[in-house]
Amino acid sequence: SSPYQTKSAPFETVDELRLIYGADSDTLNGEDANRNGILDPNEEDENRNGQLDPGILEYVTVYSREPNTQSNGQPRINISLLQATPTGPLPTLLQTLFTSGRANEILVNLGLVTTGRRTGGGRNGGTGGAAATPPVTFSSPLQFFIKSKMTSDEFAKIFNSLTMTNGSLIAGRVNINTASAAVLSALPGLDATPGMGQTLLTYRQSNPDKLGSIGWIVEAIGAKDTTTLGALQRQDCLTTSSYQFSADVAAIGPNGRGFRRVRFVFDTLEGTPKIIYRQDLTQQGWALGKDIRQTWLLAQKTR
Repeated sequence: SSPYQTKSAPFETVDELRLIYGADSDTLNGEDANRNGILDPNEEDENRNGQLDPGILEYVTVYSREPNTQSNGQPRINISLLQATPTGPLPTLLQTLFTSGRANEILVNLGLVTTGRRTGGGRNGGTGGAAATPPVTFSSPLQFFIKSKMTSDEFAKIFNSLTMTNGSLIAGRVNINTASAAVLSALPGLDATPGMGQTLLTYRQSNPDKLGSIGWIVEAIGAKDTTTLGALQRQDCLTTSSYQFSADVAAIGPNGRGFRRVRFVFDTLEGTPKIIYRQDLTQQGWALGKDIRQTWLLAQKTR
């Protein structure tokens, strides 16, 4: 027989995982055979816990991209390596949003200027003759936030102006404002603490006014939990924005005798949504529950 040919390229769809040697439906879908996100009566509850135990499809996606630009269209400020200087894009941004004194405090916390060295120029904001300090590196915006000692509200004003790359797109982040408890639990550092994903979800639901940036995750986890935060801040994996969205569209035939179900993925990076993926899931069977079909049939009869 012909040898197995590897793709040797990035996956374009999550469903390509089914082509990996050894992959099977149970591993990918878990108990969610029809992939509708709920445990239906006809689906086996292997753990007998009354809850849906998803497969790995719940945790992965190939559609995670956001523009590497600020709201004004200008490139974001790359914080992966910052020169220790009281001038430049970051000091300018901080001075624009905050007072000169507060901007200087943040730069001191970040190690970009020494204590007593003030940002700006002229007699009221000179450099004070302080010795130059070496460049400062950051592994993620979360590490930047923690080291800056900014409040979550302050960080929300600059978060979308920061980046770790010079590319045109930022890929591979998890939107912590919309991710499920299962996905949150799989984040670096959180997987070692049972129930942490649910803790974050509960905090998110109770504090909708604090979700302007990824900074809220520090308060939700607890600033003293340095082990969890230490692992989480080692990579740029968090965001609060999404530009790709999925939709499960079901259409019922005449008299409720047939249906079609199609899953779409839309990309809004360019403003106007574009369909970038389409998959016919009709063969998975009816996935909207008995009540919806009965309600539709009743509505047809009463017209």
